[in-house]
Amino acid sequence: VNDTSNFELLYAHLIPELCTNLLTVFGVLAVLLTINWQLGLLTCIPIPFIFAAGWVFSTKVQPCFRRSQKALAELNAKLQDNFSGMHEIQSFGTQAQELQNVSVCTGHFTKAMLHALNLSAIFHPSVEFCSSMGTVIVVGLGGVLALRGQLSVADVVAFLLYLSLFYTPIAGLGRLLEEMQQALAAVLDTPPDIADAPDAKPLNNPKGRISFENVSFAYQKDQPVLQNISFSCEPGEMVALVGPTGVGKTTLTQLISRFYDPDEGVVRIDGQDLRGLRLQSLRQAVAPVLQDTFLFNATILENIRIGRKGATDEEVLEAAR
Repeated sequence: VNDTSNFELLYAHLIPELCTNLLTVFGVLAVLLTINWQLGLLTCIPIPFIFAAGWVFSTKVQPCFRRSQKALAELNAKLQDNFSGMHEIQSFGTQAQELQNVSVCTGHFTKAMLHALNLSAIFHPSVEFCSSMGTVIVVGLGGVLALRGQLSVADVVAFLLYLSLFYTPIAGLGRLLEEMQQALAAVLDTPPDIADAPDAKPLNNPKGRISFENVSFAYQKDQPVLQNISFSCEPGEMVALVGPTGVGKTTLTQLISRFYDPDEGVVRIDGQDLRGLRLQSLRQAVAPVLQDTFLFNATILENIRIGRKGATDEEVLEAAR
């Protein structure tokens, strides 16, 4: 929710204002060059320094905003855990410890945000300084040209009036650059680990034959969970996976739904490698009944109907029975 609010700035405010500022800068520059092209070019001297400062600032500040967003996410996650586990926290008397944990998360967020703001506190005065130097150049050289009779005093005054229109949008670009980096830091651009292959096919009319062929899998490379597992389940056959906690029973079922891909070997349904099937059609053919039941914030009728939206009330009652 917070990231979306930040990203809304980019579309609704930053892009239109950026276009307006650029149009103003080029329009005023054309007028200045028309009045006196030499003095007009001199007013552009600070611009490369402003853009160089902006480039340095953007490369430095976006990682800071990303760290700030990550710290805020961790703070929200900690608060969510505490609210959800309030009964357990009170039962075990760990209020003081959890308060300390929240304080640590808050401190990380504050530190990350203050670091970004400190960079902004350096960048914005730098832009203002460069803009002011442009005014100094015009006053100094314009005065010299006026004394030599190469430029009228009226043109110098006009130049000074136009300069406020010229440098104000440039200084505004610096502010927009900061807000843009903050908005871009909110973009969730992490690709999914499991995705359809370009040539993936739908799973049509599944019969339900499941086979594991020399399957090995590990959540961490040095800690294997499954090693060289092979077995088959025929359609209509009931198969039980028996073993103590942590030996990979749940992992096997998640490989069938392709929440993970095996490190070695192949998992097949009806002889087809799961990696060659479209995820949506595969998961539509698998109906998990989980050990820990999660209920959405809805009626029991709506929760049962989640697996098949078009089910009638009679079908839902039959499923419940």
